[in-house]
Parts: sequence; C-alpha cells; structure tokens
Amino acid sequence: MLNMQIMKKQLLTILMFALGVSAQVWADDKLIDLCEKNTSSTYKEYGTATTIAAGSTLTVRTARYTDFYPTLSGKGNLELYCGGERTYLGKHSDKSYPNWTNFTGHVDIYPYKAVEGNCGFYGAVMNTNGKSYSPEDANPTSKINVLFNNNKVVLHEGAAFATEKSAAGIRIGELNTEAGSRMYGYYKSQSATSTAYYLLGCLHTDATLAGRIASVEKNGAPDATQAVGIVKEGKGTYTLTANDNQISGAIRINEGKVLINNDAATARKKKYTGGTGSAGNASMPVAYVFKGATLGGNGNIGGHVDLYGSLMPGDEGQGTLYLANYATSAACHLIVHPGSSMHFSLTDASAYTSMEASGSIQFSSMLQDFTEGKTQPQVVATLSENQQVKEGDTFTLIKAAKGRQNAADWKFKIVLPEQLTWDVNEAEENGQYVLSVTCTSLNQGSQGGEDDKDNVDDKDNVDDKDEEDEDDSAMFGEVAGTTVQKGMFLRKYLEMLDTDKRIGVAVPSTWTYNVPASPSSTVSKNISNNFNLCVAENEMKIDQIEPSQNGFNFGAANDLVQYAQNQRMAVRGHTLVWHQQVPEWISKDGKNNDKKWTREQLLEIMKNHITKCVKQFGSKVMEWDVVNETLDDDQSIVRTNPNGYQLRKESVWVKVIGEDFIDSAFVYAHRANPNIKLYLNDYDCEFSGVAKTTALYNLAKRLKDKGVPIDGVGLQCHLKANNFSKPKLNQTVKRYAEIGLNCIFTEIDIAITGNSSSELTKQAEVFSQIAQVWLKNDNCPHMVVWGINDKFSWVSGSHAVLFDENNTGKPAYKALQTTLRNYVANMKQQTSVEGVDNANAAEVGRYNLSGLRLTAPAHGVNIVRMSNGTVKKVMK
Repeated sequence: MLNMQIMKKQLLTILMFALGVSAQVWADDKLIDLCEKNTSSTYKEYGTATTIAAGSTLTVRTARYTDFYPTLSGKGNLELYCGGERTYLGKHSDKSYPNWTNFTGHVDIYPYKAVEGNCGFYGAVMNTNGKSYSPEDANPTSKINVLFNNNKVVLHEGAAFATEKSAAGIRIGELNTEAGSRMYGYYKSQSATSTAYYLLGCLHTDATLAGRIASVEKNGAPDATQAVGIVKEGKGTYTLTANDNQISGAIRINEGKVLINNDAATARKKKYTGGTGSAGNASMPVAYVFKGATLGGNGNIGGHVDLYGSLMPGDEGQGTLYLANYATSAACHLIVHPGSSMHFSLTDASAYTSMEASGSIQFSSMLQDFTEGKTQPQVVATLSENQQVKEGDTFTLIKAAKGRQNAADWKFKIVLPEQLTWDVNEAEENGQYVLSVTCTSLNQGSQGGEDDKDNVDDKDNVDDKDEEDEDDSAMFGEVAGTTVQKGMFLRKYLEMLDTDKRIGVAVPSTWTYNVPASPSSTVSKNISNNFNLCVAENEMKIDQIEPSQNGFNFGAANDLVQYAQNQRMAVRGHTLVWHQQVPEWISKDGKNNDKKWTREQLLEIMKNHITKCVKQFGSKVMEWDVVNETLDDDQSIVRTNPNGYQLRKESVWVKVIGEDFIDSAFVYAHRANPNIKLYLNDYDCEFSGVAKTTALYNLAKRLKDKGVPIDGVGLQCHLKANNFSKPKLNQTVKRYAEIGLNCIFTEIDIAITGNSSSELTKQAEVFSQIAQVWLKNDNCPHMVVWGINDKFSWVSGSHAVLFDENNTGKPAYKALQTTLRNYVANMKQQTSVEGVDNANAAEVGRYNLSGLRLTAPAHGVNIVRMSNGTVKKVMK
C-alpha cells in the first residue's frame, strides 16, 4: 500500500495540475496519478517531458487504459503502478514509443488493482513503431524497442510485460522478474500469428527471471500461435527458475550464460513444462547456444537444444541438467555442431555435474554461418577446487535415452583431467547412449594433455571474420595515362564498352515528380543522363494496374515505358505478386482473406493479372520481379533444416493458395512471354552467413531444380552504411552463379544517420563497393538505386541515395563515377594491348574476365599483367 507520505505527494501533484503547473523536473519524490476507470475509447494520456533527478523517485499510477509517453531523462527511479488492461509505454494509436535514452534510473513495475480489481492484465505494453524483428538479425537496433536499453527493470509479483502484435523485439538492459509475474508476447489471444522477443542483458549484469514466460492463455493453455522468446545479450548470467515456462519462440544465447534452474523434481512430479517448455514448432529447438555463449543449470529444458557454443550442466559444480518435457512425451534432442563443447565438473563419485536427454544426441556439420565444418564436438571434464576423486570412482556424464544418431559418422573428442588416469566407457544398449569415465589411477594420465591436431579444422576455431577480399586492382585501380574522361554521366561509361551491364534507378511516382511529362526537368535529366535502366516506384504494382477486378489501368505505367524508350533506357517491371499494395477488392490488408476467395479463384485472379500485365508491355519490359518479399523475416528453420525456408505467414497468397503460388506465378509469367527474365525479389538477403540469405538461396534453388522458369534473384540492398560487408555480398552473388542463376541488386539505398562529411564518405565507399561486386560478376547484370534524391526517398531522413534534396550529386555519386571510370579504363587497356611484344617481360598477375585474381592459368580467357606495365589477353 502507498504510505501517508505518498498520499501527501499525490495531493500536492493534484494541486499542481489544478494550478496549471507542469511537473517536468523533480528533485524529490513525486506522484503522477492517472487513475481512472476508463474504457478503450477514452485512453488517459501523459506525455510531458520529465526529468527524474538522481536520488529521487517518480511514482506513476495509471488508468485502466493509459498512454504513458513522456520523454524521460535523469538518474532517478521510476515506479510504475499499472492500473488495468493496457498501460502502453507509448501511444496505442500509432504503436510508437518515447525516447528514454537519457534516462538511466531503475524501473519497478507493479500491478495496481485499486482502479479495477478484475482485469486480465496488469502491466506494460511495449510498442515497436510497427517494425518487425528477427532473432537471426545480427544488427537489430533499428527494428526493436530500445526504451529500457539503459535501465535495470524489475517486474514485480502480479505485474506483466506484453507487446503489440507483429514480430516484436524489446531490448532491456537488465530485467529481473519476481515469481508471480508474467512475460507475454502479444497481450491477448488472436487469430493472426505473432512473435515477441525480449533481448536481455546488454548491461552485462546478472539477473533472475523467476516469473512465468509464456504467451497469453487460450482454452486453458498458452496460445500456440502467439510465440514469446528470449535473446540473451551481454556477458552476464541470467537464471530462469519458473517451473511452467513455455518459451515457444526459443531462447537464443548470443553472449554470456543462461542457467535453467527450475525445480526439475517438482516439474516431473506435477508434469510441468519446466524451465523452458518447448518451441512452438516441435521440430525446432527451444534453445540455441551460439559460439562464445553457455547454457547450463540443474533444471529441465523442455525441448531440443542446438549447440554451437558450450553446454555446462549443473550450477556451482553440482547437479544434473535434464532435456525433458514432463508435460508431454516428446523426446528432447541435443544437436551438437563442429567446435561445440560440453563441460562437466568432478568433485567425487557423489558430487559432479551431468546431463540426461529424453531424446538423442545428434551431430550437424553445419557451422553457425551455415557453412560446413569438421571439428569434433568436445566433452571436457575438470576437477573442482575441493575434488576428492578416488581410484575406481565412476562418473556418468551423459545419458541419451534415444541413443547417438549417425554414430558411424562422428564421435566426441573427450578431454579429461590430466592429473589422473582415466578409462572412458561409451555404451549404447537398448537404444540408450551412456558416456561415463572412471578414475583408474591417482597418477597423471595422458587424456586431454595433448592437442588432437588431426581433428582440428582451423575454420571452426577462429573468430568470425569476413573472408579476405579479392584483389580488385585489375578492374578498379587507377590507370596511368588513361584517356577515359573524368566526371562523365554514369551511363556514359558503360556505353564505352560492349557490355550488358546496366545501372538503374527507381523513377519517382507520378504524384511526386511527373517525370514522363517533364523530361527537361532537373529530376528527369538526372535520371536520363545517368541511368540506362529504370523501374517504376509504384506504377506497376497491382493496386495501380488493376484497381478493380479485371479493370486494368496501364496509363501511368505506359507513360513511364514511353519515357524510357525516348531516353534509350531499358525497363524492369516491379512487381507482379506482393502481399502489400494489393487492391482492397482482393484483400483489405494483403494479409487476410476477408473476401473469402477459394484457392482456385485466387489462382485465377493471379493468373489473369500476370498474363495481362506481361503481355501488355511485351518486350518493352525486359524483366519482371515476379514474386516480391515472400520470405518471413525469421528464418531460424535453416539451422535445423539446411535446405529449408519459411514463407511469410501474413500473406493472402500464402494463406489461400499455399507455397505453390510462387511456382504458378513464374509459370504464368513465362507463358505470357518466354523471352523475358523473371526474378524472385527480397530484402535482408545480401550477406553470406545470414539465415535469410540462406533461405532465399534455398527457395530459388528449389524452384530452379524443379524446372520452374526462374532466371535469378533480386537482392534489394536496403542497407546501412555502418553495416556492410563487400566480401559477404560477393560470396552471395557467386553462390547463385554456381547454380546458373543471376543475382542482381534491385533497390539500393544506403542509410546514414546524419549528413556529416564522414558519414557521406562512408556511404560513398559502400556505393562504390556494391558497384565493384556488380561489375566483376558476370551473373550480376544490373544495379538499381531506389530513388533519385533524398527528398523523396522512401527512407525519409536517412540521406540514402545519390542526389541530395536539391538534386545535386553527393560523394556517393562521385564515387560511382570514379568506380565506373576505373573499370572502363582497365577493361579498355586489357582489350587494347593485343600484339604488344612481351618477350622480355615477366607475368606479375593473372585474372579472369570478371577481374578475379587467378593463382594458376584457368580455362577460358585469362587477363595477364606483365612487368612492363602492359596487359594481354590469353586463351587457355
């Protein structure tokens, strides 16, 4: 209960509001009372910027429905008493959240039932500005809620956290939860699926999650469609102690340690799910332990564990970690990857750590970055400080009820304390696998004392780094004495060569700039002078082309095509099938089948639209993005299924037709015009080693292998300047070449946070590096910039394209001029020195036609640099 002092502060606050005084900077303890038994149509709001001084406490009591969105600063403490159904830390109307970057105080969240004692939820609802988060995203900051990034938060008994729907990511610097609290995903059960991930630990501290982690109840159990997960960040240790968790979105340990320390005996007796429960998909792991991170404890993990890092059963050298779900009969497996390790502590025959799995132990050769590795997983045993091991003591370290899968293909490397002599016993009887070790002598032994060099794969044991970039000097280095002019328009450089390379731009929508009708405007001139390929930003999307069923309107699109022909520009079509920008006659939001189409009806609608669009433009449009953005952001599936991918769930095409809508769309487009190129287009698939990149490759390869008429993939390249890897982009392009597919860059913009000289320079470097990858790969014919200037770029305020708000070329534009000039100069030199006498010159470098350095002569055309500075072409 609030004491008399707090009540006095409440009266003072009410008086201040009555007098019109704004409570913005408080050095003493204060109370904001928003209590009101209101409804969801009359939210109580508070948004006054507020500073909580160090040493003081701000107590806030919210109404049943509240929007609390002040900009907070200061080092004092916030006590938030949540008064009912929904206390948004932000605005419920636009799903925004406030800026608390400069607030570093502690936060305590309590339930407050004085307003209404029978609500279903007393806690804080977190928004994400409508952004979607995937736990596979290595740099998620722009896609998550960072309200509590700098705070230590305690969720007290009876209080709760929840999120708005969609794929939500919530980062909290440190979170402790009391028993009786609850961490939900979306705050109520619904028909649509959603996921919520809490990213915990970035303050590198220890914490305990004693409250329950599970989605909202539906029919007496956590709603299986509303997943909730934990992403462990930072170097600290998080300990989970609840016995009935259902972390259906999984625990992902990126750094530090997670201990599962629930009461396994009670969970077994009462048939509880235990410290984790299982993943929403029974075939998926409930815990991912990545390189450098550790999972341990003496509770029970109710699902599969995917181990790239370390498994350390027990806590403080004692206890057994169980992989078992006592609420079900499903087996829980341990999947070990190259370089992973399991660590056990030995004190005496009755005191040591161990692991028991109700499933099997399996080996996957896939590394964390989806490449293949060979290093054996390790079992490492160490002696505790107070060890009292006796000769003859046996320690059963591992039991797996379902055995060890593919036993002939792999084995553990077992490392034992070298102070003693050991006997290792691996037994497989009646389908069960048991690994035990017995001390045979108290004298020094040989196990684990030497490196097993025959089983070390260097790739698995080094820090993750980009592969060293290839030497591009043969293509992009400055050429002495070149006559290729500086400062020309971009397309002019390509026109100096016999090449199919095209540089393109998304032409602004007609309601932004009427480019086709104003060919002499600055914008139109910047487009036609610099680019030999264009794509409509919006005019070829389905809501523009077919606003009513079978009521086609090609007017604006035809104007763009005519403009392109007048300016000698090729056209690519974007896009035939997408879950966004669909007309309402198909679906109100592109996600749900609110018009009740059957599968056959929607297939016919898709076929009719694709056929008429492709035939309308014929060869005037050289290629089409047939299917756009069909992959889900979360592609964790590729960790357990190397050939897998997950389609976007919230798409009317997927929901009504199923996955084969993709196959059908390509077939319909090919039948309408067999002479055009057809692409699968998506975002966040640019860099090798990323789950979604692997998923797009898997989908494209599946289509190619099945005989679907696909010519390539489009990588959108909506990127940030501070998160770019040229080697990883190049690896992605080359991988598609290996299966005979093009890989083009379709929607490039490079976001920077400001407009400083250093940021503009970094942006310029990224544009140049993208262009280098484009130019040196034969299967990458195009790069397209998404928008002509910063003023009307779709990523508003990010200064993301080549021209500024005044249509003046930025450093990025000049960097592309230089890159193209050097490329053209080098290619001209390489093709103009036939017949030069190199009799007395030595070979100093050899390259293929894509500019990749060769270590030995290769079949085909070789470009050879000689010591006298000349270059010659050699056919091998």
